[in-house]
Amino acid sequence: MAYKHGVYTSEVETSLIAPVNGTAGLIVAVGTAPVNMLADPAAAVNKPILVNNYKEAVEAVGYVGDFEKYTLCECISAAFSVVGVAPMVFINVLDPAKHTTDIEETTIQVNDGVAALDKVGVLLDELVVKKEAETLEAGTDYTTVWNTDGTVNIVILSTGAGNGATQLTVSGKTLDPSKVTAEDIVGGVDIDSGKETGMEVIRQVYPMLGMTPGILIAPRYSMEATVAAALQAKTKSINSKEIIGENVIVFVSVPSSGGDDTITAVRVYDNNDALAGEQTVSLKRTSRNTALLRFTFPLVEAE
Repeated sequence: MAYKHGVYTSEVETSLIAPVNGTAGLIVAVGTAPVNMLADPAAAVNKPILVNNYKEAVEAVGYVGDFEKYTLCECISAAFSVVGVAPMVFINVLDPAKHTTDIEETTIQVNDGVAALDKVGVLLDELVVKKEAETLEAGTDYTTVWNTDGTVNIVILSTGAGNGATQLTVSGKTLDPSKVTAEDIVGGVDIDSGKETGMEVIRQVYPMLGMTPGILIAPRYSMEATVAAALQAKTKSINSKEIIGENVIVFVSVPSSGGDDTITAVRVYDNNDALAGEQTVSLKRTSRNTALLRFTFPLVEAE
């Protein structure tokens, strides 16, 4: 019988597709992301964020697999795990100062020094953790660890006041994506401060990043006529410069009650009065099992 000696290596395929870099069709996506998972959530609100790969994207805006609530995570999955396209620019409108829900005071069990808080979107700077009547201090009495589903574990430190606790009382706030409206996505400019929000931030892409937007999307939210119309309007003038329509493409999400039902998709689009007479739908099928790709169609100039 033969035996191997020494060091041997083997290679396996990565689950991620290597992105193809190109800025001619730079995708700018406006939507929601779990920025509560970041060290400074407020720094990732209504700002153009450039990402070149999956790791950068997750570090920049966070990642949770609930695409319905966190639409920019759907972009991350489609671009870096399915198709392999880079770079992208994200504009997150989910604001920790505005779109939140209170966590009512509740008791959770501690098992082997760890308590699982079954809430997604927890804002750590708003989290209050108590052992009986004593409020514990983050970093001294406990630390937190994010789970892949966006929930958080509270880990009791043996050197802190929480040592020996069998249960904890917690309260605080979570991000609430359901409070984001079409108005938040479309955005605007504050008259007093001059601050731009939502789609108005698209203007900042070129001066801040040195790249020109090529594709504009607002996954899921663009099913609303006002959002779709605002996206199209942005192709007409970026940074006060007229853009030739065919140079900037808008993709809108079209609901389909029958899965990949082409007829339903076309009918819904035809009823979108905000775009009637300006565009037609160019349907492109894909075998990729990704909601963003399956139900998103480009707008092209009507003949």
